[in-house]
Parts: sequence; structure tokens; C-alpha cells
Amino acid sequence: MNGPLLAARTARLILRGFEPEDSAVIERLFGDPVVMRHVGSGGALPPEAARRALSRWSTDARTRDHTIWAILEREGDEVIGWCGLQNLPASDKVEVAWLLDRPYWGRGYATEAARAALAIGFEQAGLREIVAIAHQENAASLNVMRKLGMQAGGTVRYFERDMALFSLDADAFIAGEEIETFPAL
Repeated sequence: MNGPLLAARTARLILRGFEPEDSAVIERLFGDPVVMRHVGSGGALPPEAARRALSRWSTDARTRDHTIWAILEREGDEVIGWCGLQNLPASDKVEVAWLLDRPYWGRGYATEAARAALAIGFEQAGLREIVAIAHQENAASLNVMRKLGMQAGGTVRYFERDMALFSLDADAFIAGEEIETFPAL
């Protein structure tokens, strides 16, 4: 594969840095009200928001030891979503976050990608704790957090909403043999 360095390879997925041609997919995902209903304040976002996110993720990839990466199926070349680590606004906490396009829901991809991102955070970036937040009605993401071994930690307020907070300590993390990580981007 030419282009950005890989961040991780799992049994079924590749996490890699974003390429310029990925912008159209991310803009489409940000503009889909069903995909975005449980992200941020909940609802579709304009193309400018997607471009700002891509710019932030690109900057993070150059300046931090963690970022958000594009998700691709190992047997495909189309971006199917994103996953990775980002700093929570107005906090010193690092969050694992993910989003998948609708055709890829219910396949276990979010758990697989998030586990790879956690491996990078704990094993390469040396983080001691990683959190996740989700809308309280987002049963799918809450299930992913539990499958990752994350523990419920109450409620926090982000994006003018009460969100469920989960966390995972580095000592409790189990990566699994199916994850191959690469040097941080």
C-alpha cells in the first residue's frame, strides 16, 4: 500500500493515516444524520466540520503520539470510517473514539479497530489510562466499551449533553494476538 504509514493491522482491518482523497468520504459521513446521531451534539455536520477534523487529525499525527486514523477493510481500498485516540476537549484525558459507515455496523469492526487504537495508546504512546464517552442512549457504543474491558465511570457533560464515561487502565488492557501495530505516525 502506498501513502501514509500504517498505524495498525488487525485480522480484518487496516488503520492508516488519512490521504487527501479520503476527504470526500469523511465529508459524506459527517453529513449523514443517521451516522452522526450519536456523535458530539448529535446530527449531521457541514463539510467544513469534516475538513477541520481532518486538519486536526493530520496535525495530531505530526505533533502527538496518537491521532485518529482511517479504517479500511484489509481486502478493500475504501475508507469505511475512522478510529483512534484524541484529547477530550478541556481535559487532560485521552479518548478512544470511532465511527463507521452504516453498511459496516454490527460486524464487530468498531471493537476490532478500537482495540488496535488502545494497543497503540498503551504500548507505544505509554498512556496509563484511556477513556471513552458516548451518548447514554448509544447502546452499540456502550457495548463496544464493555467488550474492550472498559469500566463505567459515571456521567460527564460534553457537547451540551450528559455522556456515559468509561475508562481502561493500561494494566487491565489485553491487546490480543490479532493486532499488529506500527510506529506511531
